[in-house]
Amino acid sequence: MIITIFEGGENKMLNQKEKMKIIRKSQKIMEHACRNLITRRYGANKTDFYWHKTKERYCQILDELPDIGGEANVLSHNLYKSAWIFALYDVVGRNLTKEEIDTVIHEVMEDGLNILQKIPGRFLMKRKVLRSLLIRRIENYQKKLEPHLHKDWHNTWGMEVQHDINDGIHFVLRGCPIKDYCEKHGIMEILPYLCNMDHLMIQALQLYLIRPKTCSNGDEICEYTIVADDSPLAKINPIVVTDSGLMLTKKEKNHAISGIRE
Repeated sequence: MIITIFEGGENKMLNQKEKMKIIRKSQKIMEHACRNLITRRYGANKTDFYWHKTKERYCQILDELPDIGGEANVLSHNLYKSAWIFALYDVVGRNLTKEEIDTVIHEVMEDGLNILQKIPGRFLMKRKVLRSLLIRRIENYQKKLEPHLHKDWHNTWGMEVQHDINDGIHFVLRGCPIKDYCEKHGIMEILPYLCNMDHLMIQALQLYLIRPKTCSNGDEICEYTIVADDSPLAKINPIVVTDSGLMLTKKEKNHAISGIRE
């Protein structure tokens, strides 16, 4: 989830109007891929039955989630779309294979990736003025977050922009409501596949994500450095896939992990 940026306290639950709006918007994106998986697994004659159960479970999950700002928080839809995966996972008995999870996620992302591929991300990232505008936009989001973090937006993604790199964008996220839900409900095994979506979307933009730390790997933060895909930094920070399926960048010896100025 963080790619959409480029475009504590007592739990406050969603009201019914907010809930119905979230269901309508997220279902348009998620339904086709979820139904396809159900059909492949159970057959076309049982698709409607299991899809109905998935929708029921999704509504229950929305009631379990804290309010993280709704429409006012541009990252909130990442949680609400992920909740469909949580619901589907529960309905099928929590025994999706790696291939099934990957297939669902790729089908969900297909239209978005096709759009991102038309954006000249590599060209834009190499232009200092345009890169500065993008950083300013991220900073504005960070300022918007400050009054809400650990309050009425609970443990939404807290952002910290770093001004220590010349040819890319570097920021850190603290907190993740998706990870919180997975941890609380014992489904951490599917979190790496959700995290990997960031790599796929950034790659579609002809960019490269250097992410050596992420909460799904047990780190306290998720660290993002985004550069053009032909940057020297991409070559010295190769992506590896961990045993859990997580895409992670590996630090090469004698090189800074994200090209940060010494």
